[in-house]
Amino acid sequence: MKKVKLLFISVLAVFLTGCVDVAIDMDIKNNDTGKVIYSIAYNEELFQDEESGFDVSGPEEIEEDWAEENVVISDLNYKKNEDTYVGKKIEFSFSSIDELNEYMNKVSNGNEEDSETTETKPIIFTRDGDNVKISMIVDSESADEMEYYESFIDYDVSIKLEGNVVEHNATNFNEETNTLTWNFKTLTEDGINVTYDTSTKILSDDLIYYIILGVGFVVLGFVMYNTIKKVRQLNSV
Repeated sequence: MKKVKLLFISVLAVFLTGCVDVAIDMDIKNNDTGKVIYSIAYNEELFQDEESGFDVSGPEEIEEDWAEENVVISDLNYKKNEDTYVGKKIEFSFSSIDELNEYMNKVSNGNEEDSETTETKPIIFTRDGDNVKISMIVDSESADEMEYYESFIDYDVSIKLEGNVVEHNATNFNEETNTLTWNFKTLTEDGINVTYDTSTKILSDDLIYYIILGVGFVVLGFVMYNTIKKVRQLNSV
């Protein structure tokens, strides 16, 4: 039985006795640089049951898989619904789409070199001129199988973009932060389909702040000018 390397969990029986939390958070700039945080944590009871017989990659194995990569690995340990979850958080930066695709293939399939032969399809980034397409294809058979386990896994993908979003199928889109998120249901049914334009740039929060501040000073100056003008007119009468 294939070990859990994750984008999707292939050891289906695991979910009958425990839960898994998976999160992928990306921050992508228009010049194809950025940062990804990949987090995976398991219900601790999964690793205390020696009689379960499940072949599941634990936090130590995940760390071994990424040991040779230029990443920052930290421990996860938290409470959820009175259960203890343990796992790893892997952070990495990228300087090109090719590098990002290499990392995402590893997130999806662990040390499996050929993604075409594995059950999990990676998130793929493709540039065409100023437009970048983000896609993840889910075949109907896998979607039908994973739908049953929706209540057993908490899996989210979040992508914050600098460019203008042209089209998307995200579960939610926060226009203020230009961040798209997908939950497990959307991912298993529709995958990921996004196109964004890197020739345009969404205003950052800091820039918006300074624009508002500048407008405020202009308005204040105009009011003060009119007030002083009226006072001078009254004094001249």
